[in-house]
Amino acid sequence: MSSKAQFIVIAAFLISIIVTSLAVSLYLTATQYQEFRYKPWKEIIINIDKDFKRTLTRILALSTRECNKTFTEANPFPPSEFPSFGTKAKENISYWCQVLVQSYPDAGLQLNLIFNGVEGNDRLIYCCWGSSKSFSVIYAKLAINLIDYGLYGYVSEGYIALNALINNIEIKKMGNKAKVNFTLHVEKEYGEPVASLSIENYNFTNQDTLTGWLIGYLNSNNQLQFLEASNITDFKYSAGGNYNIVLNIEDKNINPENLSLWLWIRDERGILVIASTISHLVTEYFYLTVETDPSEIVDIPGEGYYESGASVTLEAPQSVKVDNEHYLFDHWEVKVTGSNGIPVTYKQRKITVYMDDNYTATACYKLKKHS
Repeated sequence: MSSKAQFIVIAAFLISIIVTSLAVSLYLTATQYQEFRYKPWKEIIINIDKDFKRTLTRILALSTRECNKTFTEANPFPPSEFPSFGTKAKENISYWCQVLVQSYPDAGLQLNLIFNGVEGNDRLIYCCWGSSKSFSVIYAKLAINLIDYGLYGYVSEGYIALNALINNIEIKKMGNKAKVNFTLHVEKEYGEPVASLSIENYNFTNQDTLTGWLIGYLNSNNQLQFLEASNITDFKYSAGGNYNIVLNIEDKNINPENLSLWLWIRDERGILVIASTISHLVTEYFYLTVETDPSEIVDIPGEGYYESGASVTLEAPQSVKVDNEHYLFDHWEVKVTGSNGIPVTYKQRKITVYMDDNYTATACYKLKKHS
């Protein structure tokens, strides 16, 4: 091939490369313009999506607050279903849709609400209260058409929730008092933890809209008894929506076997959930009183609360000197505290008391006679 022919081939090859590059550049310019140019419908969709979720949040907050008004001491168990409140919630969201359509008259806006993921199902709010796993949920989908912008079939999903879980309840009964230890887990939708509970926002009224929580229990008369912040002896937040709480309840008629705790929890959005439980581990404690006769001539270690079934060893000194008087140990007397029965007598100085009740152990001494 001559040099002239080679030049023509090379020139044609270079020209084809240049033309191809220009074509690609023109195509990218056109498509990127279509991609990045301002689309007014996007702004409309974003605004509708945010407002839809805000509206659902507000409806759930109002509905749970209204339902809590039905909770009374005469009827201490709140309903697990929300028939009337669910109907009102549907009316509110339908009204919001009407107002929204009127707000975009030039967009050709069309809306279709879908409850429970199934068109035609009118259930909007789901609440389960009064169990160790309680929740308040509102869920709906909103199908959106913007006819004037050629947008059809966009679906906005609205899921708002507040969940509460009571775990690891341990009760230690000590006379007229009960020490209650439990963990509480609180989270929003999609597992987002609620970290806003504190001693400072304990106790709230139904008219409040800010974060708050409250604890009550059913007493022996099946009446609801609310606890004060002073009853909370320990409160720790351990991240992830987990709280460790210790309560002291003083009630002479308390029965730890049937103790039912109720927790009202409201997050910063105003959504309320009520959790309760009667499933727990009970450990009873008894008090051992240690005395001497004559009284207070010597301090013998061992007095205090002990877990049921514990063995407590007491040892009395052989002799005691008080104001130049000598006392010699004679015997122990052990009886159930407060009973009028005959005490059990032990001659040895070292004894073991088995704690299956409240006991009083008395070390008896006799005055040593001077020769």
